Amino acid sequence: MDNLRIKRLFIGSFIVIFILVVLNWVLMGMYLNQVRHLNQLNNKIDAFKLILQELESERSDLQEEVNLLREKVEINDRLLNENNNLRSTIKKLSFNEGVSRSGVGLHRATPLQDINVQQELGTFQVSYYTPTKEECGSNSGITSSGRPVVGAYTCAADTSIWPYGTVFYVEGLGLVEVMDTGGAVKGRNRLDVCLVTGRDKAFKMGINYRKVWLVKKK
Repeated sequence: MDNLRIKRLFIGSFIVIFILVVLNWVLMGMYLNQVRHLNQLNNKIDAFKLILQELESERSDLQEEVNLLREKVEINDRLLNENNNLRSTIKKLSFNEGVSRSGVGLHRATPLQDINVQQELGTFQVSYYTPTKEECGSNSGITSSGRPVVGAYTCAADTSIWPYGTVFYVEGLGLVEVMDTGGAVKGRNRLDVCLVTGRDKAFKMGINYRKVWLVKKK
């Protein structure tokens, strides 16, 4: 009887131990599966974080491009408004007879014998400018004398020598009148003629040396 009880107790203990071992194996397998799943989730989270960082970097780059484009649009709008204002001003300007609005912007040649010349002044250095903001500080088309520019008739001179209203006859250009002045226009033999054209055309005219005559005022 004692031996039978011992056998039963042994068999029962073995069964319990076996069941515990199986349960432990099952639980260990579940635990390892959960660990693998958790690692996969962590890897996905890390990958997602990396994607978010890349997207944030791209968003920052796109925002900078948007800001640059916005600044360019504002600059273009400002230049367009200034150009429209200049066009409007030029349309309102009074043009002397013989002044070209669309060409180089010079007077038709006037014979010297038809001009009431007072005195031959010699050779002057003649340059050219346009009534633009870049060259005049504004595009109002109003000279320092308060008068509107007249294409290829308005000129700048040293007003300490040649006061406003002085009229010259310039060889190859015709009549010009001092209506403007400028920091670079200094000295007796220096004139800067205003052309109502594109700046590139004015630049192409360069600097000339022309004979100049003083014209008698009527």
